[in-house]
This record gives sequence, C-alpha cells and structure tokens, in this order.
Amino acid sequence: MNAQPARASLNAPNAADYDAVLLADPGPLDVTIPASAVRGVVPERLRGGVFYVNGPSGLRLGGQRIHPFDGHGYVRALRLSADGGASLRARSVETAVFRRERAAGRVVERGLATRVRGGAIANLRAKVGRNVANTCILPWAGQLLASWEGGHPHVLDPETLETVGRTDFAGALHPKASFLAHTRVDPGTGRLVGLCPRILGRTTRYTVLELDAGSNVVARAQAESDRFSVIHDFAVTPRWVVVLESSMSVRPAKLAAALLGAGTMLDAVRTSDAVARIVLIPRGPGDSARVVPL
Repeated sequence: MNAQPARASLNAPNAADYDAVLLADPGPLDVTIPASAVRGVVPERLRGGVFYVNGPSGLRLGGQRIHPFDGHGYVRALRLSADGGASLRARSVETAVFRRERAAGRVVERGLATRVRGGAIANLRAKVGRNVANTCILPWAGQLLASWEGGHPHVLDPETLETVGRTDFAGALHPKASFLAHTRVDPGTGRLVGLCPRILGRTTRYTVLELDAGSNVVARAQAESDRFSVIHDFAVTPRWVVVLESSMSVRPAKLAAALLGAGTMLDAVRTSDAVARIVLIPRGPGDSARVVPL
C-alpha cells in the first residue's frame, strides 16, 4: 500500500505562501463586506474604527525579483462600520521611484538589497537610495505618514489613501536626512517624536526632533555614540528617548563592491560581537545622554 503524502495544515504558514503574498501585485482595492457576511460579531468597541497596515508588495517587476526591503509601500485600511460590517481599501504609495518604475516596467533605482539589471556599470550610474515608503503607517495631525528607514515620510489622505507627496515637515528635515520609519506620538503632548541617525565613520550621531501638529519643531536634542550602529526602532518616555543600539561592523571588500555598483549595502554590513546597549537621549534640560550596557 503506497503511503500518501501528508497534507500541510491550512493554518500552517510555509515559504511558498509567504512568497506568493509578497510577489502579489493586486493594485487598488475597494471591497465592502456587509455585516451579514461576517462570521461572528465585531465587538462594539471596535466599530467605527480603522486599522491601517503598510508593507512591501509586488516584489517582481520586469521579470526581476526585488528584495522585501526595497518593495514599494502598499497601504491597507480596514474600516469597521457601526452595523458590524467592514470595508477594505488599499493603495500603493506613489513615491517618485514608484512612478518611474511603473512607467519603465523595470527596476530603475538601486536599493538597500536590490540592484538594477545591466551589471556594475549600470548600477554605478543608477540613482541610489530608493525611498519606497514601505515600513510604517501612522495617523497624525489629520493625515497619514507612510515612512521608510532612510528618508523623508510620505503623506497620504487618511480616507482615500491617495498619495499627497513627500514631506520635510515644513523644512525641519535636511534634504538628505535619514528619518527613521518608526516614529512615536507622545500621548501626553500630541507631539510627533522622530529620530534622525547619521553614521560618521565609526560613530553615530542621533538627532531627535519633536514636532507639533503644525509641523513646527518644538524641541531638538542630539547625542553621539562611539559605535557604528543601524537603528531600527526606539521608545519614548516623558524624560527620555530610548534607543536600543546593536553594534554593526563593515566588510571593507563588500562595501567597496557596493560603492562600485558590484554589490549591495546589505551585504556590506554585519552584526559585530559587541554587547548590545541602550542609549538614553534626554528630552528636556537638566539631563545628559547616558549609555546603559545590557
């Protein structure tokens, strides 16, 4: 008797399913789900609310695979109606590189882990630092901010999800500033708290910006670290901005290859053996920056 292959559980994720989701390119979506089609009951406290999600999508263009770090942002808004139904709206974040690549039908800018086709010469000539606004989505001051780890956020309309454009917060951000995707809203003041890290050789400088609802900078703080670090996220307390700092090191040969168009920046860095630590950046006068080893 021949043994039958085991069937994967419908609830068990696998690499093929994950791959299919990331490669999907559904385009604009507008779906209404009446209450009669909902299994179970939407809790009363959730009705009238909206849940926003951002992430990369369509990671295949012109026959080329794109690394998830470099995929274009795709924002979804799930709205729960008062009668227990729901609606889903989804739109791509139409950044400058999104429009260029959709028009060209191919990858035209280099990313953190994605190269254009054509070899080292083509990559040396290609624009670097594709801001794809694919990491976070944050409602703030009547608008949506779609953000990315290495550049300015993009403003979206919170109802239609149409892209308004990239913002520098009324000139608060330098044109080449790295504004982390993970920003925070202080619940006590309503301020948007953002972190701009700048790598200076083997050290890192952190600039904290606090903005009011009119995009005015109402507080600014700086601290420097003696490490080369890549920061992903941070936390905010009434007194401190708390940065978890994991040390990184550079692979000189890989960095040279990336700068010459023959490699990627993701390949050029790696985690070092240094112990992780916390950097505390004060939000007000009277305190100085502190480093706490873990």
